[in-house]
Amino acid sequence: MNVPAPHACVVWQHCCSVGQVVAAGSDIISVESMKMEFLVQAPCNGTVTWLKPMGEQAEEGEALATIEEAHE
Repeated sequence: MNVPAPHACVVWQHCCSVGQVVAAGSDIISVESMKMEFLVQAPCNGTVTWLKPMGEQAEEGEALATIEEAHE
């Protein structure tokens, strides 16, 4: 599942790493937009398989991370 950018932004910091198991609602990436920092949360439980590199720009809706959903 792709985690979309909430708006045009720059990736500021990773709050997790590739391969890390995350729970829905946990912070996974921090972005900066209009001189404000925003935290983006995981939409589901799963394993982080990709994170957009820090310092790169993203347009609204562009993938910031990919999570392989956990099947329980």
